[in-house]
Amino acid sequence: WHILAIYGTVIATLAVVVLLLVDTRGAMFWVYEYNAAVPSGESLTPWIALRDIAEYLRDSWAIVGLAIAGAVALYVEPSRQYWLGVVAAWFVTTCAWFLLTLSLRGHYLLFLVYPLVILAGGGLVRTCRWIRERREDSSQMMWHRRVLVAVSIISVLAVFWVRLGEPLEWVEWSSEQRAALEHLVHRCAPGEFVASDDQLLAFAAGYLVPPALADTSFKRIRAGLLDGEDVIGAILAHRVQTVVYGTGRFDQLPVLKRWLDVSSTQQEEFGELRIYSLDLAEGPSHQLGSLLGGSIILHGYSLSEDGPLQAGGMLTVTLFWETVEPVLEELTVFTHLSDMDGNTVGQHDGPPLLGLYPTDRWVPGIVVPDPHPIALSEDLESGDYHLSVGMYRHPSIERVRALRPDGTPWADDIIEVTRVLVESLQMESP
Repeated sequence: WHILAIYGTVIATLAVVVLLLVDTRGAMFWVYEYNAAVPSGESLTPWIALRDIAEYLRDSWAIVGLAIAGAVALYVEPSRQYWLGVVAAWFVTTCAWFLLTLSLRGHYLLFLVYPLVILAGGGLVRTCRWIRERREDSSQMMWHRRVLVAVSIISVLAVFWVRLGEPLEWVEWSSEQRAALEHLVHRCAPGEFVASDDQLLAFAAGYLVPPALADTSFKRIRAGLLDGEDVIGAILAHRVQTVVYGTGRFDQLPVLKRWLDVSSTQQEEFGELRIYSLDLAEGPSHQLGSLLGGSIILHGYSLSEDGPLQAGGMLTVTLFWETVEPVLEELTVFTHLSDMDGNTVGQHDGPPLLGLYPTDRWVPGIVVPDPHPIALSEDLESGDYHLSVGMYRHPSIERVRALRPDGTPWADDIIEVTRVLVESLQMESP
């Protein structure tokens, strides 16, 4: 035991040191925070956990049967009964941990199999030794022990015979998955990034997934370690043009769904699978280069209409932001359309990306395309109108300091973007 403790401590210490040196934040997240996180929003109870344990053991009947036979083979030898108790305590402790923490997950149930494998393997070894010893002197074993060992041998052979006789088949993809795969193959060039909760489907089509989305498990989502803002950030960081809903895990992120409904250019369905098309490759059609708050750059803008606008229509202004350092507060963007006298005739105020990707979640170096729709009143007169933008703090309505590319301040911290021409509605004469 002391040798085992020494070697175990040395190996564990070296592993922890290496992980911390290579990636301290990643090690803390994936080794500690991820495994210690308890899913939220679920009504797990000890009875539900106990039922799931029973169902898992029932589905693993082969290894359970081998473990029982192995336990019998070990029990008949007094010198092995201590180890039999150790393994039994291991199994009971694992079950108790599931019931007490209620952090039950399908892949965690695999921990129940480890002590069962030890029992099955130990019983098999003991049976082989018994066969060898029996050849030497079968008279040393009492008859009831010989019966128990014989029964265990027969049980092991029966389980192996039945289990090996079951055909093993690959899980076939559904017709919807195959159709989605064929669609993805002809969509983009291999090696491009695709955001998906079904990474295998993306890989099979020849694409990559952003590293931050390599794990989109239900546990990571339900524990709050992956949210819609994280997925949107990964999509923007890698200029992802395609988002695939393949397993239902992304359905747990309503923020992502709302953003895709607004930002996607096309949506296609293949049964339960959905593929969204984005257009994030294009940058601003007009450059600005203004600096706000000392850390946010407004690179430029694009307009949904470059020609004259029609009164009663809609103008969407897409602003292209980038932060050079983390923003520690949530800021609100304003886009105002005003006449030549400075009267506001149309506006859209709100957090970036319609509130789905706030500024305090922005990652430095990522360009964020931020659409703002402005409804044009039907009674607008024909003429030129000023389009201006900026940011302010809510609820104080204090504007964020705005500077021109040459460092001079914008008046009242309002960035004058451009002029747009609006044509009034033509009324027919009676």
